[in-house]
Formats: sequence, structure tokens, C-alpha cells
Amino acid sequence: MTKCTAPFTRMEELVSTDVTDASRPQCIALHAPCGKIEPEDSWSSENSENSLRSDRASVLSPGSEAGDGALEHAGNPFHKPSGAEVVRRLTKSNNETFVCLKVFCEKYREKKHFGVHHMHRHEKKIYKHVVEQAGVYVGTIDTSLGIAQKGIAICRDVKAILEDPKLELALMVDFMLVKAKEVLDDVASISGRFREIRVALYDEMQRIAPGLEPHQPERCSYAGEHEFDLRALKRMGDEDLLQLTIAVLDRFAVIVGNFIDWWSDLRTDVDSLTRSIEFIRKSPAIGSRVWMQWDDVEKQYKGYNSEIMAQQDYYHETLSDLVVPVSRVHRAVHRVAHGVAHRLGLE
Repeated sequence: MTKCTAPFTRMEELVSTDVTDASRPQCIALHAPCGKIEPEDSWSSENSENSLRSDRASVLSPGSEAGDGALEHAGNPFHKPSGAEVVRRLTKSNNETFVCLKVFCEKYREKKHFGVHHMHRHEKKIYKHVVEQAGVYVGTIDTSLGIAQKGIAICRDVKAILEDPKLELALMVDFMLVKAKEVLDDVASISGRFREIRVALYDEMQRIAPGLEPHQPERCSYAGEHEFDLRALKRMGDEDLLQLTIAVLDRFAVIVGNFIDWWSDLRTDVDSLTRSIEFIRKSPAIGSRVWMQWDDVEKQYKGYNSEIMAQQDYYHETLSDLVVPVSRVHRAVHRVAHGVAHRLGLE
């Protein structure tokens, strides 16, 4: 296998510094902290504390001693930190993982096309195993389309409840919690598959470089709000590229954990949610802010959905022949996913 002569320490070389996501949403101060994902924005601790104090002064919980039935910021499931931020980072990390695997697939394709007679059997076997895991990854991510669609549906339910005081709360909330339970089950399944993919890729890395350990997820924050430089990735040796891929997948797994936590927080009892909604409805100012937050979450789910659809198209049209032909079942699922997305207004 091709190896990089320089030690894998300069992560910034993989990042194109002229590509930034300046339009991404900033953290909303009203959101309660998620507990695991720290904001990437350069907020000072003083500004953050001031914002939190300001929000707690205006948003306190029902039955508290603050008077006027104030709504406590912490513990109110409708003030999620960062539902939008969690989904945004999920989309970004998914893209990074896919890009790394895509580069491996394209390198394998080039070697098969131009140097099949010069590729060692051991090297070919490792490439094939990594490409197979790329196929498993894409298949796993395909299943998350349902998660995005349920997330969008719940966001729309919340907004509808806030907009129309005549809607029956108990029935709507109960339906939302059923969907939230389905999402949690789906995400837990995906998380398990990610662990299996990670183990398989780690085994391949050990075949290339025994004893080499992947970088820790926190060391992968080099990407920040930049995007991968594909040319730099393609210039990397196989050992370093695989090491990076595992590290990025590790970070993805951490974000999936944050995603699970967020949905777990939402899965409270119907009575608690009903009381929260009833209180929010009494304050137009609070209701407007909460509505905007959930609208932002919905937009991020749409972005995630678009990212997955693009990956499906690329894989099915470009890379699938490296592993196995796309089955009729896969094609049918792909058509159904497009149809559902169209009905939801995502295309």
C-alpha cells in the first residue's frame, strides 16, 4: 500500500481555507445546552452567561416562584439546545465521512482501471474491504431518511400546535411521542451499525500499519466550518487516509450520540409536554421564539435529507459497481425515498 513519508500531524492541510459556511445558523441563546456539543462560535463566557441570565429572567417554568407563571428554561422540552445545531453537525459530519470513503473508492477504481496487474493481492483485498464498508455505510445512511422525515413531521406538528389553539393537545402530543420513540429506535440501530463499520475499518488499518491508533475525535475539529480539500485527501497515503476516515467516523458516532440524547430529552410524558405547550401558548413572545426555533430544526432536517439524497445518487450511479450491482430492491427504495421527499416538499 502507498504510505505517506511525513507523519500524520498537519490536519490543516486537508482543509480548503477559502471555503466557509458563513450562512450557517448561530446558536440561539434561548436553547438549553445539550451537554455534549459545545458551540463552535467564538462566544465569550461572559456573553454566554449574560444571554443565559437574560433568558432565564424572561422564560421560567410554570408553577415557579418567579411570578406571572414564568417558564423555567431548564427542563422545558420545547427549548432544545440545539436541535438545529445537532442536526446541522450531523449533516456536516456525515458529509465528511462520506467524502473520505468516496476518495478511497475512487482511488480503488483508478488502481483497478490503470494498474490492476501491478496491484498486490494484499493491497487489492484491503481496498475491496474498505469499499465494501463504504457500501454498508451508504446503506445505513439510507435508512436515516426515515429519521429526517419523522423529524420534519414532528417539527411541523409543534408549529401547528403553537399556531392553532383549537388543536387537541393530548392527541397531538401523544402522536408526536410515538414518532419520537420510532426515531430513537432507528437511531440506535444506525449507531450499532456505525460501530460495526468502525471496527471493520480499524481492522483494515491494523493490516496496513499494525499498532497504529486512530486520532481521537476531538483532534478532528480541524475541519471547523471549512470543507475537505479533495485534492489533499487524494494525495494522502492509504494509511493516513484510513486513519483519518476512522477518526472522522468516530466523531460522527459522538454526534449520533448527541442526536440520541436530544431525542431522549424530547421523550417525556404527555402531561408534561401538554402543560409546557399550554403555558407557551399564553405568551405570544415566547411562542414566537419557540416556533422559530422549531422552524430552524425543520430546515436543518431538510438539509440533512438533501445531503443523503445526493449521496445516494452518487453511490448508486458512480460507485456501486465497485462492490455489487444495485439490486431492484435498492432501486425501489430509492424511488420511494424520492417520492416521500417530494410529497414533503423537500425537492
